[in-house]
Amino acid sequence: MKKKFFLVGALVVMSMSAMFVACNQNTPTNGCKCTFKHNGETDSDTITLAEMKEYYDVTSCGALASAVEKEAKAAGESISVSCSAY
Repeated sequence: MKKKFFLVGALVVMSMSAMFVACNQNTPTNGCKCTFKHNGETDSDTITLAEMKEYYDVTSCGALASAVEKEAKAAGESISVSCSAY
């Protein structure tokens, strides 16, 4: 009885950890849909995977958002960016 309990528990823990790791990467197949917030205004745009690699040298949406924010900060602007895969 104890062996079955520990086996089931171990399988549940491993499947949950795999699920959380898979969701955190946010790896796009076509590109990213990004929302930009600046001075109270909101704008959205789609960026293809090819453009991500060419202009920012990134392959995940989280890295793209960070790169865009870093670029804006270097230009002296404050911008908030959130991106999700599509």
